Amino acid sequence: LEVFMMASTEEFLLLLVRIPMVYMSFYIFDKYMNTHNRYTRGLIYLLLLMATATFFYRLIVAKYILSEVYLMDEPEDPLKQERVVRAALDLLSLFALANGIRFYRSRVKMRAHEIELLKQKVETELNLLKSQINPHFLFNTLNNIYALALKNSSQTAPVVLKLSELMRFLLYGSGKESISILEEVKLVEDYIELESIRYNNRLQITFEKEIDDVSAQITPLLLLPLVENAFKHGASESSREAFISIRLRLKNKQFSFTMQNSVEDDEENQPGHGIGLKNVQRQLELVYKEFFFRFKKTAYSFIVKLEINLH
Repeated sequence: LEVFMMASTEEFLLLLVRIPMVYMSFYIFDKYMNTHNRYTRGLIYLLLLMATATFFYRLIVAKYILSEVYLMDEPEDPLKQERVVRAALDLLSLFALANGIRFYRSRVKMRAHEIELLKQKVETELNLLKSQINPHFLFNTLNNIYALALKNSSQTAPVVLKLSELMRFLLYGSGKESISILEEVKLVEDYIELESIRYNNRLQITFEKEIDDVSAQITPLLLLPLVENAFKHGASESSREAFISIRLRLKNKQFSFTMQNSVEDDEENQPGHGIGLKNVQRQLELVYKEFFFRFKKTAYSFIVKLEINLH
């Protein structure tokens, strides 16, 4: 017990040197070492700090601890070379440990801040992409309503009503991080119904669904641009009977969406130039780690294939 008390007293007294040295090193690093043009000055200050701390360390040990704590009669030279080296190594190890822990904590905090900034950047870009969909979709639909109104069509009022339902979702649902697959399918079905009104029997549409979990989550407005693209560049530009075939499947969190629509033989062979397909591609890159998204144009059809791992 006596030895323990003496050792504890020694360590407590040496804290009078160790603690100020550590905090002074923090101050020097923050003020000088993080700035390139002040790095040399900071290094000099650190060396002076270590030398001063070592001197007081040895002074406390030689003049007080050995005589007052360990009751040694023979005095010891504070500047004895071997003892000075050992004291310097003791302080240097403490200096390295304290600053290493501080740098690690600072790095972890900085990394967390970078992740938060990246998350905010992704959310901002996603919101921007969704805001691009809304006016794009609205512009196309208003053109359709305008065409019906010119013909005094009886379908004009139902189209306006269906449009208001879709716009309600775009206003209140598109800002969510994710929605259920059932909600996304309902949005696609409403849009198909909206567009089908003005085509009557000239457009043949099939929509097959196989879903094992209707509550599975998906990012909103992911499928609508694809379906909208099929109507805009397929059905509306076809001079003969057009078709749109959609197959949606969700099994064990593996989502697949395949769509094929008719196109004119002489249509420009650049299916990916529209805002809708680029928008979907970017959303996928921002939200999902595992996905497959390809599209191709044949002589009389345009095919889109989308697969996502929703785990």
